[in-house]
Amino acid sequence: MKKFIWILALVVLFVMAGWAAEKAVVLKVKVQLANVRSEPDASATVIAQVKLGTLLESMGKVDSFYEITVTDKNGQTVSGYIHASVVDVMTGGEEKMEETPRPVPREEPATYREPARSSGYEGGSRGGFKVMGGLAMTNLSLSEDIPSGISKKSKMGFGAGLGYEFGSSQFRLEIDALFIPGGAIFEGESGTNKIKMTMSGMGLGAAVLAKVRFMPGSSPYVLGGADIGYILSQKVKVDINGEINEEDISKDISRIYYGLDFGGGYEFQMQNLGFFVEIRYMLGLANQIKNPEGGAYIKPNGFILMVGVKL
Repeated sequence: MKKFIWILALVVLFVMAGWAAEKAVVLKVKVQLANVRSEPDASATVIAQVKLGTLLESMGKVDSFYEITVTDKNGQTVSGYIHASVVDVMTGGEEKMEETPRPVPREEPATYREPARSSGYEGGSRGGFKVMGGLAMTNLSLSEDIPSGISKKSKMGFGAGLGYEFGSSQFRLEIDALFIPGGAIFEGESGTNKIKMTMSGMGLGAAVLAKVRFMPGSSPYVLGGADIGYILSQKVKVDINGEINEEDISKDISRIYYGLDFGGGYEFQMQNLGFFVEIRYMLGLANQIKNPEGGAYIKPNGFILMVGVKL
């Protein structure tokens, strides 16, 4: 009796295996690139694309769509549907597949296109050229005390730059060329005189920075590094009781400047471009006094808020 039961079980297993093999259909993609959709509908979302010659196994068919299993753009194994017009049936019993009658438009073979980027922005997230611009709020560090009644204020101006970054999606190096303003405003009263002195300059510099991103794709980041540059011009404008005198002091200062940069920002993706907003603090270490005596110094510093696009 037990022997009979074992033989019967084996027969059932063979029958089921043969039925499954008969139901399975091997498909071969016959177009350059075929769409795999989330539903058996020509207007459904494309979840993956398969190349010419790819072999697929289907266990079912809905109207003109074969149900298959593929790996999507995020590396997950998911079920999807591929249209019969873009594949050839290699083996299996297509005529035995259950179909739910429903008119579905014939899907045209997909033309080649570059795969859509994920939220990780794999092309730009690892680097690229940058164009940026923004508002600078600069000041000067002085060795001498400011006279009583006079206050020192930051000076506003606009800057711009180009950059290139490279590395992994989490850690990158960046090289920038920047055109930035500098200076400060001294304003107040001395005796009966109202005084306003504006120091303003413009420099062209280069920065080498290290950037750390916290997440793949759109992410906040921090950065730090060093910069060096050349002061193109430096002017002093003095207004005493409405009488204005302006002088170019470029030849009287040390034009080479250098310092450290610190900051952070956030970058995000919009279609095929990367966008970012960033704030940096630029700490000047170079003394602008040409021949300093007794430890005297004037050092530039300031904040710059930048927005830009990464190509």
